[in-house]
Amino acid sequence: MVTTDDPVRLVLNQGLLTTLSVLLLINIAAIVAFAQDPAYLLIVLCDLSALLLAVWLTRRGTTYGAILFTLVAIGSSAAALEPQSFLVDSAPVPMILLFPVIVATLFITPRTGIWAAMLQLIGAAIALYLKGAPTSALLTILPRMAIDLGAFTAFLVVGASIFVRKIRSEIAANAALQELNATLEQQVAARTQELAASNAQLAEANTQLAAIMQRRSHELRATAHDLNSGLTVVRSAVDMLVLDTEEAGLDCERIAEAREGVERGFNSATALVNNLFTAALLESDKLELKRQDTDLAALAEGVVQQYAALAQLNECRLHFHRPAGPIQLTIDAQRIERVLANLLGNAIKYTHKTVDDTGREGVIALAVERASDGVALSITDNGIGMTAHDLERIGQSFTRLSTAQGTDGTGLGIYTSKGVVAAHGGTIIFASDGPGCGSTVTVWLPQNMAGA
Repeated sequence: MVTTDDPVRLVLNQGLLTTLSVLLLINIAAIVAFAQDPAYLLIVLCDLSALLLAVWLTRRGTTYGAILFTLVAIGSSAAALEPQSFLVDSAPVPMILLFPVIVATLFITPRTGIWAAMLQLIGAAIALYLKGAPTSALLTILPRMAIDLGAFTAFLVVGASIFVRKIRSEIAANAALQELNATLEQQVAARTQELAASNAQLAEANTQLAAIMQRRSHELRATAHDLNSGLTVVRSAVDMLVLDTEEAGLDCERIAEAREGVERGFNSATALVNNLFTAALLESDKLELKRQDTDLAALAEGVVQQYAALAQLNECRLHFHRPAGPIQLTIDAQRIERVLANLLGNAIKYTHKTVDDTGREGVIALAVERASDGVALSITDNGIGMTAHDLERIGQSFTRLSTAQGTDGTGLGIYTSKGVVAAHGGTIIFASDGPGCGSTVTVWLPQNMAGA
């Protein structure tokens, strides 16, 4: 069981375990091959025991297994030396002496290779001396062996040091990257949790808002219905009162004037009720259109005739530019008529008999014409005009513009008009060069609603 957390040590120990496994197989094969040689068999069994102990120590995650393996390799390589192989001048260092240095350098630490080389020299000297090598030969062999083994060890230690340093730097970089990734994952998880909580709060707020809007829409419809019922009763009572006064022979002219005033009041109240009801339907997305083939030019002319008296009362001139021939569209005629009435009524309200000190006469014009795959109805006046800020805000429910201060109204007429036109697939565009420069509103309805 590996118990170290050092990633480099894990890699080195894994490589050492692979090497030891190969040597264990070789030793097992040697036991089978030399089972008849007791002396050699004893040596192999000792090596096998040492290798098994090294495997156990290595799996514990320590360097003790590599140290034991290095010492066993030093002893085995020294015991395998023969003095006769060194009697030849310039004889190279046997490769078997290099093996312990390689093991120590690669599997323990690079600097341990120096100590392994020194122990290898000492072990080789002892083994050669015990095998009867002359002292003069030892004095010749050992310096040459030290130089060759030292050069090889130095090259191996430097290379291994560079390799291990690079590996450790890469591991450190990977660890830092993993730590950064873990931090980012934690931050993402925290932000995700916060976002989920915010979404839940937003969903709850939307649900509450939808309930409030639905309740408001219901209350608006109920209020509009009650007002309309009350107006109907009052209108009937006024009509009966007028008939009774006429039958009684009272001043008919004064009665007619009073009746016109009452009629205008009723019309304004009725328009407000209709706008309230339409606004409630728009907010609850329950507006239904009753489409029918309609001559839009004739409908617009009828609205102009309805408001001619109001324009005359405000001492404004009202013009209608009728197109050549009818313009048929499949629309909800009653709602489009209400739209034109709202827009024309606003134009009359904000265009006075004298626009400025020069005595310029107030003029309002309504034109109907075909335009860009549809029909355009434009209402132009030379009244009080609008600011750029007003043009951005116009059409919001219950919104009063800065240029409309001092006049009555709720701001619902434009809001409901835009909603009705949008339901037909059309648009309403307002334009003005500024306060005192008049205004133009253009209603565009698409041609795909045209009748056959």
